[in-house]
Amino acid sequence: MHDLVIKNALLVDGSGSAAHPADIAISEGVIADIAPSISERASESLDAEGMLVMPGFIDIHTHYDGQVTWDDALEPSSSHGVTTIVMGNCGVGFAPVKRGQEGELIELMEGVEDIPGTALHEGIDFVWESFPEYMDLLSQKRWSMDVATQLPHGPLRVYVMGKRGIENEAATDEDVAAMKQATAEAMEAGALGFSSSRILGHMSMSGKPVPGTFAHEDELFAIAQAMVPYKTVFEVVPGGSTGRGGQETSWSEEALSTELEWMGRLSKECGLPVTYFMIEYLENPNAWREAFEFTANANQTGSRLYPQVGTRPAGALLSWRTSHPFVRRPTYVKLSNLPWEQRLEALRKQEIRDAIVNEKNLQPVSELINDRVHLMVPQFLDRVFLIASQVDYEQPTEQSVAGIANRSNKNADEVMYDHLLTNEGTGTIIMLPNYLGGNSDSFHSMLVDPNSVIGLADAGAHCGFICDASCSTWLLSHWARDRKRGTLPLEYAIKKHTSDNAGLYGLSDRGVLAV
Repeated sequence: MHDLVIKNALLVDGSGSAAHPADIAISEGVIADIAPSISERASESLDAEGMLVMPGFIDIHTHYDGQVTWDDALEPSSSHGVTTIVMGNCGVGFAPVKRGQEGELIELMEGVEDIPGTALHEGIDFVWESFPEYMDLLSQKRWSMDVATQLPHGPLRVYVMGKRGIENEAATDEDVAAMKQATAEAMEAGALGFSSSRILGHMSMSGKPVPGTFAHEDELFAIAQAMVPYKTVFEVVPGGSTGRGGQETSWSEEALSTELEWMGRLSKECGLPVTYFMIEYLENPNAWREAFEFTANANQTGSRLYPQVGTRPAGALLSWRTSHPFVRRPTYVKLSNLPWEQRLEALRKQEIRDAIVNEKNLQPVSELINDRVHLMVPQFLDRVFLIASQVDYEQPTEQSVAGIANRSNKNADEVMYDHLLTNEGTGTIIMLPNYLGGNSDSFHSMLVDPNSVIGLADAGAHCGFICDASCSTWLLSHWARDRKRGTLPLEYAIKKHTSDNAGLYGLSDRGVLAV
């Protein structure tokens, strides 16, 4: 007798094979049988009539590194079909760490990933020092899904080099040797990979780039060599970005080429898969095409490069109670500390509205992105949209704030201000900086590329204004069902987010529903 039989399923097994009706039997925690009809008795039976049954999604780009130590639910990922997460991305995390360095790592995570430092300080009990000790702690936890982690470059550098690592000084031979040894220890303890960020926009709360941003090749290759026996993954946010917030954030052709060259060489020489962050930028809209072309050529000669792409543009959700275009207007600053009801009452007054929409911004309080969102909005008015009851990430440019302003007697600030006041002041707008041309055709091209993998959801991060943990749901609803400009086959979409991601990280026990 089986423990569980799922009856009348439409099975999409994650392999890319055509969906087909099937019953699925489970015994002792594993799939015991898949057949058109299973008559054997079971302790429990579920009727899946009218439903899809598929493998759990594998989210390879999350930032739950602190949250996993105090929260077993790991929302919202667990509500979107995700059953395995990989954290420790972008070179930030909390292990290894020496006593006295904890605050530095919290500032790093808060600055890069917009996770409130107050929550991290209160929530994390740093009872570990080494990466293996961190893994020991995690092994005692139970969550709503399976959790895997990588070794982040930032903590590794701070652990070995202290202040010199924080200041991004060049590593000595002794430093490199120590990092290599600590990397091997982390892989032996169960890390699924290593991550590094080389983009200048990733800064700690102190405004300093992530430790490792300017790491020399000898440091990167030594770390990779320590990973070779374990065949783990090397994850990179490529360098070449020249700024953040209101500054230029594109990859120059020369910088991107340089980054791709060493990544391809590292992958080939060390035999490791390298996955790298890739989106579309206005300043260099062909950067991703150049990267994908380089990847295809490099992979034909022995490299294993995997550009990591999202299922939708990264969307900054802006409202009165988070960040918004008027946060540094003098009149609003005077109101900002009022209790919400009093602030809303003031914002509804015509004289307050007129003052705010006609004022110039005060200087931001820091270089961090949350303090610079208001400076970004005017640059992207053709990619700022008003949110109705359903969030639509693929609207035509005519429906943008710029388009609405062009058709109305209001300027863009007035359009946004008035919308933010709707629904008792809960109106929301969304800014999509990497959404070009009024459509997601470039995302479609990235998703169908055979070398790309789905990531970049950043679940657990950007608590102030981004929540892309629902990208798996968006993959199914938008790309496999609703899109008007061309969908992805359901079987392909599910394979991309299950068995393909499992294959990259060597997770051979998941990603496909099979006996």
